Amino acid sequence: MVKRLTGIATINHLVVVDMANFPDFINDIGGVTVTTPRICSENSEDSTEGGYFKLNLSAGTHTLNGHQALILARTRQNACDPAYNDLNREAMQQQILNAIQAQLISVHTFLHLPWASWDAPPTLQTDMGAYDPAQLFLSSEIAGSSPPLLLTETPENDGYLGDVLIPNPANVRAQVNKLLNG
Repeated sequence: MVKRLTGIATINHLVVVDMANFPDFINDIGGVTVTTPRICSENSEDSTEGGYFKLNLSAGTHTLNGHQALILARTRQNACDPAYNDLNREAMQQQILNAIQAQLISVHTFLHLPWASWDAPPTLQTDMGAYDPAQLFLSSEIAGSSPPLLLTETPENDGYLGDVLIPNPANVRAQVNKLLNG
């Protein structure tokens, strides 16, 4: 399915982010700094006791702890902005990943490396060899972070799952080509 959608003939590796371990890892590296619009989010997905977790942020730049970053990454509806949707959520998730990348080279992370190293493996699982993630990290540091890039998607209601976003296959292939070939 991924090969057909992206046009990539061979997918060499995969990385899975385990959201259950995400907050500890973010806290270990000293939090993440992101710029957000006004956010008014209630999220029940993170609760083990059936309650709600709330995140209220003014528009601007914020340093979030792991729990706050997780709520932001999962925010699908923003009561402060009814037009906020899954595309905005994807942009926030990309911004959080860029913030993690930036924080990994900080003095705080260096001083807390044992804790970050302990929580990283259960947070990021991959089929890469032992040195591949380090090489990937070094390459990303040299290249720098990129602004969030969103695909053109068509909102649709399928009657069963509710609102879903249908990717535009031509746009997906064009953006993958741009990512891989510059």
